[in-house]
Amino acid sequence: PENGKFDNDTTKDQEFKVVLKAKEVTVDPKNPKSAGTPVNPDKQNGPKYPAGLEESNLNKTVTRTISYVYEDKTPVLGDNDTPRTEIQEAKFTRTAKVNLVTKEVTYGDWSEAKDLPEVKSPVVKGFLADRASVPVVNVTGDSKDITEVVTYKPIGSWVPNIPGQPTNPIKYPNNPDDPTKPGK
Repeated sequence: PENGKFDNDTTKDQEFKVVLKAKEVTVDPKNPKSAGTPVNPDKQNGPKYPAGLEESNLNKTVTRTISYVYEDKTPVLGDNDTPRTEIQEAKFTRTAKVNLVTKEVTYGDWSEAKDLPEVKSPVVKGFLADRASVPVVNVTGDSKDITEVVTYKPIGSWVPNIPGQPTNPIKYPNNPDDPTKPGK
């Protein structure tokens, strides 16, 4: 009954309003929860967190890997004789709300989109890159990991023609400012 007052009229039905409110808990990405963990550590037999609230559900890293290879797919080596690669990462987080009665998990939006910056292709002596740089790319928490490959092909040579003398081909030089063009 309204205002908690009952009447004594037996000819009239009593109407009761019961309002139930779902118990929701927000889970922060800095404090993820494992499935089966008690919501209240002091009440081991109380409600437990469902699956879907782990670290990997609330935190994500999108990675862009840029590899540099020759036409035959062998890697271009860096200064320390290991394959030259650039790895860029963008980290994203989101919260989750869990209804402790229904165990339904509702995710918030991933943190805001981020730009992975442009990476200029290195000059490799005697070779031309197929692109001067890998452009900036905007990624979100829903983006997949990205793999980019920059391919290098040999710069041509010129052969001097001096009558009566053996000559060796002379490779064109690299343009120090643009890995996609030969020098002068």
